[in-house]
Amino acid sequence: MRKLLVIVFAMMVLVAGCSINDLYNNTKALQKDSNTYNLDDESQRVEGQMYEGSITFEGFSTIWSYEVGETTEINFNINMESNSGRAKIILLKPDGEIEVLIEHDADSMTSNEVFSLKLEPGLSRIRVAAADKAEIKLVTTCEYGEFNII
Repeated sequence: MRKLLVIVFAMMVLVAGCSINDLYNNTKALQKDSNTYNLDDESQRVEGQMYEGSITFEGFSTIWSYEVGETTEINFNINMESNSGRAKIILLKPDGEIEVLIEHDADSMTSNEVFSLKLEPGLSRIRVAAADKAEIKLVTTCEYGEFNII
C-alpha cells in the first residue's frame, strides 16, 4: 500500500510540474504533426489566402501549410500584435528544422513583416506558439498554401 501511495504521489508531482507553457520552447513538441493548445478567447476567420485572428492562447497550432515538389520561394506577410504573454510565429520545415520568424517576449509588441521563404520539397507549416495566456492579434497572407483556424 505504501509503494502505491509513493507511486501515485510521484505521478501527481510529474503531472503538476508539466504545463502547456513548457511547450513554447520545446523543439520536439513543436516538430510534431499534432497541435496542442488552450484557446481561451477567439475570433478567427480564413478568407481566401488570408488568416485573421484575435486570440488568447497557450500552446501551439498550425495556421498555414504548403507542400511543394521542388525548392520554391514564396512571400509570406505577417502582421502581429501581442498585448500580454509570449508569442512567436515559426516556420516548420519538412526536415523538422524550426525557423523563428517573429517573436514577442514582452507586453505590447507589434510586428509587420514580409518574409521571402525558401521552401524545400515536402510539407512546410507556419505555426503560432504562445505561453502565459498570450493575447494576440494576427493577420497573415500568402498567395500559396492552405490557411486554417486554430
